[in-house]
Amino acid sequence: MRYLDKLAQEGARRGVQTVVYLNNASFHRSQAFRRCCERWLACGLRVRYLPCYSPHLNLIKTVWRRVKGGLMPRRYDADVDSLRVAVVAGLKQLGGEELKI
Repeated sequence: MRYLDKLAQEGARRGVQTVVYLNNASFHRSQAFRRCCERWLACGLRVRYLPCYSPHLNLIKTVWRRVKGGLMPRRYDADVDSLRVAVVAGLKQLGGEELKI
């Protein structure tokens, strides 16, 4: 929710409308999350949901499946930093680039 808070504040500051599409994970449908939606809407951030089963619309699932399944060998990472390095390397193999938000 902190990321969406920042996104809403940035949109309000710049005076732009933003639409964010989310999957139907239970935490995206919780009462606490819905209360935040009202606050975000006042800042110009609209939350919309993907259809219940729509892997073709949620492209990150395809990307993540490729990174986990083929580009990152099955292994144990001792800490979060080494896991981050492995994920970034896998994404770079797909032609992605790391963004700092």
